[in-house]
Amino acid sequence: MNSLPTPTIKSFDLVADFLEHILHGSASSTTLIVCWTREKFIQKLISSIQLQSRQTEGEEHPTSEEAPILSSTLLSNTIDILDKSRRVTLSFCPSLEHLRAYLGTSNKWPGPRLNPENGPAAEQPLLAILSPIALHFHTSQFSAQGISRTLALAVEAASRKSTRLVLCECQDLNAGEEEHAFSNNPWDMAVPLLNSSTTSRQPVEISAAQTVQIRRIAKKWFHFDQTEREAAGP
Repeated sequence: MNSLPTPTIKSFDLVADFLEHILHGSASSTTLIVCWTREKFIQKLISSIQLQSRQTEGEEHPTSEEAPILSSTLLSNTIDILDKSRRVTLSFCPSLEHLRAYLGTSNKWPGPRLNPENGPAAEQPLLAILSPIALHFHTSQFSAQGISRTLALAVEAASRKSTRLVLCECQDLNAGEEEHAFSNNPWDMAVPLLNSSTTSRQPVEISAAQTVQIRRIAKKWFHFDQTEREAAGP
């Protein structure tokens, strides 16, 4: 049996770009866990497709008639591909408790929907998780202790299912002021070492010695793949 590669963190800014990467990958089967409700997922997908369309056209503000038509077409195509894909299983875990419980029962997940057309060249099955760190933000688990627990559960779930593991934290284009800094660069944000007794994100007196970057926490298990961000340029 082939050994599994090191779990990877991808650097896609837009939800649409990450989904395109997943849908056009060569994994024999993919379990995609989205850490939002289905409604919020569609909302974020719409926002990212609209921005993607503007970037493609080189326009800051497309006309009011063109933008909805183009975005609607791209959204319909993406959702249609997800719904009809023989090798992608889509699950929604909109809360931290839901995600942890789901990862903890990976041995009960349905078997991969194998596509005989993939052939022997297909890669190992893939477990992809979209925006798991953001689930911690407004909870007492927004800490090295809380994030480590979730990442460890993800690694254990992938190991039990013998799948590759990929995480991605995409930008929240609809983020409020409080979430903006986290959304722009979540991996470089510093968090307390231990869980808090409050869910408030208001500043508290914590010394630098009592905090750690989320990136450093993740590096215990994951490799950071900057290929996409480097290709996109500054």
